Amino acid sequence: MSVADSLSPCSSDIEPVIPTTPLVSFFERLQETALNTFGETNFDPKRYVDLSLKFDLPTTEDAFVKLPKSANGSLSAEDLKGFIEKYFESAGNDMVYCEPVDFVPEPEGFLPKVKNPEVRAWALEVHALWKSLSRKVSDQVQKRPELHSMLPLPEPVMIPGSRFREIYYWDSYWVIRGLLASKMYETAKGIVTNLIYFIEEYGYVLNGGRAYYTNRSQPPLLSAMIYEIYNKTGDMQLVKKSLPALLKEYCFWNSDIHKVIIQDSQSCNHTLNRYYAMWNKPRPEATTKDKKFASKISNVSEKQQFYHELASTAESGWDFSSRWMRDFPNGWAPVQHMIVEGLARSGSKEARTVAEDIAMRWIRTNYVAYKKTGKMHEKYNVEKCGEFGGGGKYVPQTGFGWSNGVVLAFLEEFGWPQDQMIDC
Repeated sequence: MSVADSLSPCSSDIEPVIPTTPLVSFFERLQETALNTFGETNFDPKRYVDLSLKFDLPTTEDAFVKLPKSANGSLSAEDLKGFIEKYFESAGNDMVYCEPVDFVPEPEGFLPKVKNPEVRAWALEVHALWKSLSRKVSDQVQKRPELHSMLPLPEPVMIPGSRFREIYYWDSYWVIRGLLASKMYETAKGIVTNLIYFIEEYGYVLNGGRAYYTNRSQPPLLSAMIYEIYNKTGDMQLVKKSLPALLKEYCFWNSDIHKVIIQDSQSCNHTLNRYYAMWNKPRPEATTKDKKFASKISNVSEKQQFYHELASTAESGWDFSSRWMRDFPNGWAPVQHMIVEGLARSGSKEARTVAEDIAMRWIRTNYVAYKKTGKMHEKYNVEKCGEFGGGGKYVPQTGFGWSNGVVLAFLEEFGWPQDQMIDC
């Protein structure tokens, strides 16, 4: 069968709303109770959907219902804290550390264009962070998946860091770009294998590796990941193995709910694809926040549409903030990389010069922030060199998968001259 034949029978049997699981529903109840009991200070709703049960769900739910309540139905902080400690494993315990099989402290041929010894030493420190972000799904998840929101995966993963304790779809592209610069080809292939596993199990790559992410995907960059790995390794077997999954993902993004026909001013039709989460309720990882956002909407169908649009925005990969688009003055590694690579590949010498200038300034602010804090950050303040970003729906995170990947990819592409200063 040809590729064209494989593409033609794309089915349209995508569910408009993917049902949740009883475990995730219970975690949402726990999340709301925790907010009401502990208050908003330092409250992270995601923590409560990332817990793991020590006992089965009916036993845990029964104990939850029997917690002593005051006359107005509230719980004491002490009782709820004790319940959580007794019945749950900590968030993150469903992942365990995994030594990357292909990590070496200084890979042969690592960043040959980086001539400045200070920058090279820092780049090796960023390279070493892959060890600290490497995880595999715990054997307990494989044995008792009903106790966890974490989903089983066949291969190790690179987590973004901090509160993001699981694999994410579009983050993985920039992680892989960094891994390729670090010569960690087997780790990169393992990440692709995990994403293909999602397609085989669910019909599409999930937003992330949790049960509450099954209602949406993220920007479809899997083919780009495979292309980049092939360019570095020449691994045709990986390409052949991946093709059926890529065709299946193509069908997902061209299903009725994702495909849109647009007519231009000359009456020509164009097929576009849109983000369209299969969800019309509060996002489980942010139930308390979403309900607060929707509290002034009284009409049920309008509220469902609002929840659907929130989840669809999350599917786009763009983070939320008071200003949302570009979130100024926050700069995000993926956006910097897309702009730089687009300019660098344009064929224009002037555009490549601009690309190199942007990349150098991005490298510099990452370096100075790292020297000040000892960490790589999720986002940076583009107005103040060496300052990390802020705002948004959660406190600034460190780690950080895509930031590490973009810095290494920029250094591989543009290098750093021996006599060029790195400080702000």
